[in-house]
This record gives sequence, C-alpha cells and structure tokens, in this order.
Amino acid sequence: MPLYNFGVSQHFKAWVDLVVTDPRRILQDAWQFDLRVVESEFTLVGVNPALDQFKDIAAQIRTQAEHTAQAHGRALAGLRAA
Repeated sequence: MPLYNFGVSQHFKAWVDLVVTDPRRILQDAWQFDLRVVESEFTLVGVNPALDQFKDIAAQIRTQAEHTAQAHGRALAGLRAA
C-alpha cells in the first residue's frame, strides 16, 4: 500500500473500517491491548446553559473518569515495562 505524507491513504483506512466492523477488535485481538472504556457524562456542562445546574456533579464525574483512566494507563505501563 502506498504512503502519502508518511501515512496510509484514506481509502485504505476506510477499507480497514469496513473489514474490522468492531472498533475494539483491532486493539484487543490483533494488538492484545487490555482495553477498558472509561465513560464520562455531562460533557456539555459549560457549553449548554441548560446544564449549568449540574456543574458540580459534572466536575466530580470528570475527575473520577480521569483517575480511572490514569490508573489503567499506569497499570498498562507497568505491564509493558516488565
């Protein structure tokens, strides 16, 4: 496959997207990643004025999501270093 500006063409990327229909499959099956999904709600607080009443709750949820993602990242880094 040819490279354009040090990257694969968008046609190849689209083909991969069609072949690998589950976006988590390539990460888990092919690259053996320990994949975890970290979800965060109320991401539009501060953008949508109707959600401003949830500012404190959104901050707590975001902080928890960041801590979860950081902990998993440290765990993965420890596995790679070992």
